[in-house]
Amino acid sequence: MVYICSGLLDPRLPAQQLHDVNFRLPHNIITAVASAGVRVVTFGTAMERTLTSNPYVQSKLLLSQFVESVGGGDLRPAHIRIHTLYGLAEPSPFMFLGQILSALRAGTPFEMTQGRQLREYHHVMDDAVAIKSLVDNRVEGIIELSHGMPVSLGDLAKAIFKAFDKTHLLRLGALPEPTQENFSHVFERPDALDGIVFRDSIESVVDYMKKQLRKL
Repeated sequence: MVYICSGLLDPRLPAQQLHDVNFRLPHNIITAVASAGVRVVTFGTAMERTLTSNPYVQSKLLLSQFVESVGGGDLRPAHIRIHTLYGLAEPSPFMFLGQILSALRAGTPFEMTQGRQLREYHHVMDDAVAIKSLVDNRVEGIIELSHGMPVSLGDLAKAIFKAFDKTHLLRLGALPEPTQENFSHVFERPDALDGIVFRDSIESVVDYMKKQLRKL
């Protein structure tokens, strides 16, 4: 079994760099091991459905299309689309939680949209258990690693700033609404994840952010 976990997340990186790491690298590995009887698992993003103008998402969408094109059989690759992860390392500065963390540390205003965007937040350890379940169930092709319990970015931000008694820093509605976003779609939990327990997103993310602030 080969798990291809390498990837670049920042959509501001050059498109060719995103393409080379997120598509061409796993494409080449899948092609190279096809004749060796090795199963391959790649990872994409749940945003492949919605944020198709995002260069990062475009590179992952190409990968999922390639996986779908590979012939059937026991060795067909699996492409697992994951949601936003948190739980261990500090969030990347360009990510939503990373930007909030920077604002809390600096005591500066945090400007955002009205926050109607829906997101699933997954603790990385919960997803590790879920991925094992998917692999044990020999999933193939495209599959969403979804728990089906999204939160709005606005509700998440309000809970985080309230937990630190910093609600005066939150500027909801200061930025315009994005034209391409997920405002209503709720992902369904796949049958292969029946019995897998996922943490409550808001409560767990708030606890995670508290741990990050204590590192100072």
